[in-house]
Amino acid sequence: MSMNNHNIKKTHLSVLIILIFIFSGGKSIDLSAVHHYYFEKRFLLVLDDASLNCHLCLRSLDDFLDLVREYDKEQVTTGILISRKNSDDKTEKQIKIIKKQLDGFRIGNNIKFPIIFDEEGVFHFKERNGLFLVVFDNESRIIKIYPFPIKQEDYDEIFEIY
Repeated sequence: MSMNNHNIKKTHLSVLIILIFIFSGGKSIDLSAVHHYYFEKRFLLVLDDASLNCHLCLRSLDDFLDLVREYDKEQVTTGILISRKNSDDKTEKQIKIIKKQLDGFRIGNNIKFPIIFDEEGVFHFKERNGLFLVVFDNESRIIKIYPFPIKQEDYDEIFEIY
């Protein structure tokens, strides 16, 4: 790591500590909690509309959601719903229907983290279809992609189950 990157990281961490101190009303701060938050893994769950019809994928998604709740990871998880149809082909009415279905899916599966419908096709991956999980591991500085269904040994790695 270059010295400049190291200084930037130290500056970000210092600013984070100062902001927490200010918003905590001047109370003492647990620096280990700040370090944990800064380096905690982040999850991006990418769903496509076709994967919601895949029974095996949904069963694996259900297992993932159970682990997210069990390990209290809802605050570090975000979902993106992409559609295989070109965004130019969707009418306003179709987009409303998809958003309503997405809301029903979240409520029906007791999902507390946000799932955003990618109306503009920003997350349209030509090489990846289906359901997959992107894990951002800040501490190890690694990004990994896990296609569903996720294997148990991958869950162990993702949630650091030992």
